[in-house]
Amino acid sequence: MSTEKKRASRNSNQKICNQDEPSHHEMWELMQSIKSDTESAINKLDAMEAKITVLETQ
Repeated sequence: MSTEKKRASRNSNQKICNQDEPSHHEMWELMQSIKSDTESAINKLDAMEAKITVLETQ
């Protein structure tokens, strides 16, 4: 394969790979969603822990 064909093939593969990668903004949105879900789960666990404590003291 000629050098030019190899370079063209490599460039084409890089473009395909780059299209599959999420953008910085998409990654930021995903991280915000994960943060929100995590905070929600922690709040639910805190509420459950409080209920258990109340039940244990009865």
